[in-house]
Parts: sequence; structure tokens; C-alpha cells
Amino acid sequence: MGATLRAYSRSPEPGDLPLAQLPQDLRQGKVDIVLHLAWSVVPAEAELDPWGQWRVDLPQLGDLLDVLSERNSHGQNPVRLVFFSSGSVYGEGDSRRSSFDENCPRNPKGLYAKAKAAAEDMILSHIRQGLKATILRITNPYGFPQEDGRLQGVIPALCHAALQRKTFTLWGDGSAIKDYVYFEDLCVAVKKVLGMQLTGVYNLSSGESIALLDLVKMVQEITGISLAVRHSPHQKWDVQHGRYSSQKLRTAIGWVPSLSLREGLLRTWIDWGSKLGPSK
Repeated sequence: MGATLRAYSRSPEPGDLPLAQLPQDLRQGKVDIVLHLAWSVVPAEAELDPWGQWRVDLPQLGDLLDVLSERNSHGQNPVRLVFFSSGSVYGEGDSRRSSFDENCPRNPKGLYAKAKAAAEDMILSHIRQGLKATILRITNPYGFPQEDGRLQGVIPALCHAALQRKTFTLWGDGSAIKDYVYFEDLCVAVKKVLGMQLTGVYNLSSGESIALLDLVKMVQEITGISLAVRHSPHQKWDVQHGRYSSQKLRTAIGWVPSLSLREGLLRTWIDWGSKLGPSK
């Protein structure tokens, strides 16, 4: 599927367009698909600014939805929206639940998850009015390039600690169970979602959850580096039992992850090593 990609950002870097330009481009018919990845905070940051997402992210999403509805009501080619939500909107699982699927109620714990759930509600309301939109509840993507000063996710933090021979800080006792999806598999899934023009809510997960202590051991096996681990208190907003079914998405688009977690970690480690070079 050939397409011209435009990146809009609140803080444009070279090659990006200012986010304020997006409504104008939509009205002029320059944009046919919107992939909404823009969010002002990561989960930990959200807890430090309780109302930040309600001041910034949700109003901006509301403005975008108004523009999409306006364009579609004028008889122009409808714009498709793909919103990157989070599996955290389901809240806390337990050992009795095999996995969350799209029929499970949402019970978000942290402020980040609560804001994502509120965003979903806004989009679902517009879907009922005819908007062509897909909500993807994504688990923990990894393997994509990140700046060393703004690492997001436990896997980049583990790789950084291994490369720099630094102590890795682990929240809680390490029993928390998480699902991780390799970014290339995520991109393939999104491309298929666009090609099939899906509408509605879908989980996007690997289906391979692992305890944090076991993840640390796996990274040590792959890297051959013994990590010093320091435990810090558990974060109350962080989901401890996260298992998610992506069967609905797999059935709809014929997608399955191409890499196991171990294979994805190996690729990630190789990429990190080539980017940063050997540790001194």
C-alpha cells in the first residue's frame, strides 16, 4: 500500500509539520488517514500532573474529531482514524483470568489509562455517528529507536543498563506480568488494519506475557551480561497482571506476531549495540 507520510508534532523537528496545521490540511483534503500517536505524557509523567491530559490531549482530540466530522459531513472522502490506545485501560487482571479480550469491562488504574479510556469514549461516540475509526489497545511495544535520555519501557531500560554496565532499577518484587509486542510486528498489524479498513476496538498484543524477573533473566542470557538489580517500591498505577488476547484482531486481518519475545529481544540488543557501540 503506497502512501505519502506526513508527521505532525507539537514540537516539530526537521521534516515534521506543526500539529496546528493538521486541521487545515484535513479540510483541504490533503490527509485521508490519521494515525493518532500523539500524547503529551507517558504513564509515570501522568501521575505528576493529574489534569495535564485533560488540559492538552483530550481537548486536542476533541478538536480533531470535530474536524473529521465536519469534513465527512460535507460529502468529502471520509477520513479514517486509527487511535493508539493502551491495554492498560482494562486495569488489573489476576491469576484466575486467562486474558483480557475486547468484551471485558475497562477498569483503568492510573491517570494515563483513565485518560486513554476517556479518549476511547470520545471516539466511540463519533463512530456511532458514522466516523470510520479503529481503536487499537496496544500492550508494550519495544525495539524501536529511542533517545537515551527519554527511555520508555522496561526493555530499553534493561538494554541501556546492560550496555552501560549500570544497575537496573526494578519496580516491586519482579512478579508483575507484562505483554510485549515487537515494533515491526506492530507496524505490520497497523498496515493490515488500514488495508482491511477495520472499524471498532481491537487488542494488539503478542499474547506472550512474562514476569519481570523472568524478563531480566532472559535479557541476561541474551546479552551474556550479569545485571545488578535494585528493587524500588511498586508504583500504584502500574498494572501487575497483564494478559491480553489479540484473537479478534488476528481473525480479522490474518495477523500473527512473526517473532517470539526472545527473538525480538535479540534483535533489539543487536540494534542497541550497533547504535551505541561497545561499553567503556
